Amino acid sequence: MKNIVSIFIIIVLLNVISIISYAGSGPKIEFLKNGDLKFELIGTKATTGIRYSTIGWQIFDEDKYSINPRRTYSAVLKIDLDDESNKICENIGGYPEKIKTTFLLKYDMIIKRIREENGNNPGWADKLLIEGGDVYLDPVYTIKIVKGNDEDYQGSINDRGEKTGEVYYSLSGEDTLVNGREYKNQEVGIKEARGWSHPDDFKDDYNKKLTFPSFKSKVIISHMTKNSHGNDVMMPKEEKKEHFLNHNMSETFAKKAFAGYKYDSLTIQMDQNPIETKSDESIKITGKKNKYKAEEYKEPEEGSFKEATVIFYYTPVDVAGTHQLKAEPDSKQVEGDKIGQMSDITIDLTQGSQSIEDWKFFVGDSHVQLTVNLKKR
Repeated sequence: MKNIVSIFIIIVLLNVISIISYAGSGPKIEFLKNGDLKFELIGTKATTGIRYSTIGWQIFDEDKYSINPRRTYSAVLKIDLDDESNKICENIGGYPEKIKTTFLLKYDMIIKRIREENGNNPGWADKLLIEGGDVYLDPVYTIKIVKGNDEDYQGSINDRGEKTGEVYYSLSGEDTLVNGREYKNQEVGIKEARGWSHPDDFKDDYNKKLTFPSFKSKVIISHMTKNSHGNDVMMPKEEKKEHFLNHNMSETFAKKAFAGYKYDSLTIQMDQNPIETKSDESIKITGKKNKYKAEEYKEPEEGSFKEATVIFYYTPVDVAGTHQLKAEPDSKQVEGDKIGQMSDITIDLTQGSQSIEDWKFFVGDSHVQLTVNLKKR
């Protein structure tokens, strides 16, 4: 009888220890400049016990405690726990041993979800995705039972945030919104779901205020020529430059002048659309949010784009012959009162051994005017 009582007491103690264990520090969360949602979770390395697990986030338009205006719009964002490409696990030591997991919810997935719930959140999707602004995030939790390396999740949500099993949308079982619809809880919140050792810590995980980034179309500008193998190479002293346009903001991009080269054409590619070639010397681009037609929400509006690549192409100018310098392109060879002003230098191509290309680049970066005497071969 004594042995039976001892075993019973041990079982009870193990259950208590399991129930009061908890995952660890609350999530650190932020929107990156590209619109991805990044958050970190720190938890104890897998040991037997009962734990809570973040399986999604719900994004709201207003503060949880605001009465006027109160929360009106929302959308659930599912975390794909099996997608290894969007999470990084790092052992950060300590005792018991801690694991930091960094998750990324991609921008395209976020805007897809917000658009899908447009029927319950009329107008919110376009306003938020174009203008950005403050949003508030609450976690979506479930319970998992850990036995060694095995984790048994007691609940889950699908891609639309709809629950199966034991899922908690709220802190204390209060009514809330789920995908813009009123949700009257029939269960307690995560705070009372188990006998957590620090249940009040959950409050810090809710109502996280973040700024959703306003949309900007990215335009990448390059000035290039072709090498002897036909490959694109950057023009001298040039590099790719990125420009960002707000929705409906326009900017004109134009060719440049490069000594020894003439302008040929430009190409433009918006997102994954076909490359267009134009003979124009400039191009005007207007940032346009990749928003969808109000009714269908399937096909993007014409002209919408997230990223555009523009390349201005140049071809070298062929000049036959060599040259002999009659006046060096150096301020020492120019009279004092002419330094800093336009100067004339004559080059005779009938003699000499230096390459004319040296002079082409020099002229392109200076205020020197060359007079060239050509001789036919």
